[in-house]
Amino acid sequence: MTGKNVRNWFHSIAAKLRGEKAKPAPLTAQQKVGNAAEAHAAEWLRTHKKFRILDRNWRHGYGELDLIARDGKNLVFIEVRARQRGALVSGYHSVTKKKRNTLRTCAMAYLRRCRPPPLHFRFDIIEVELNNQTIGDLRHYEHVPIFRKYDRPNHS
Repeated sequence: MTGKNVRNWFHSIAAKLRGEKAKPAPLTAQQKVGNAAEAHAAEWLRTHKKFRILDRNWRHGYGELDLIARDGKNLVFIEVRARQRGALVSGYHSVTKKKRNTLRTCAMAYLRRCRPPPLHFRFDIIEVELNNQTIGDLRHYEHVPIFRKYDRPNHS
């Protein structure tokens, strides 16, 4: 660590000991675009698909579920991917096996908290196309296979 990093680390520890909350780091341009894409996707789901948004950016461990919604009696976990127009890899295909495992772990943790547990749940991906950092077209992929056939919420 450099001297400046050590000093910042020390000041953050001292602030925690004093009971102060740490200031969140300013958002990067990429995070701002991602937040705008999530907000656009949530609004689109509410108005066009009549989903009820239950939660946004729900965290579990190192993972995060972008949107959690109700589609009738179905609980839907939604990953939002913002992609530049003409990107080589689509938003759907950008969700790697490692990311799918993380999303499944988060979804199962969320399901364990549900009382009563939902009878049906699924995973969707929404791809938001960007054109020079402005929101463009939206594609909704339903029933993306990340869950195993024996995945069920088990309440302990």
